Amino acid sequence: MTIPSIVLGIFVSATIAVGFAFLRGANPTQLLIYIVVGQLGFWFGHLFGSMTNIIFIKFGPLLLGDGVLTEVLFLLVSVWLSYAESYSESGNHNSL
Repeated sequence: MTIPSIVLGIFVSATIAVGFAFLRGANPTQLLIYIVVGQLGFWFGHLFGSMTNIIFIKFGPLLLGDGVLTEVLFLLVSVWLSYAESYSESGNHNSL
């Protein structure tokens, strides 16, 4: 893995996370959380793809497809978990 490919991976991951935050109308704190979660998801997907040899889209040594798919999955799970946390804090559990 070369330094330019690492920089490209960081840039691609951050761009996707910023776009996701923009679509969700996130505040600056949420933006920072989305960028961190996006980085974790992207690099987890890259490592998972390289360890299992499952390659979706490859750009040089960077597994872009695997990284982007897991990043989006991590971002969606983080939104889902934030809703679960806000639901439990509201105390309104009378759904039936």
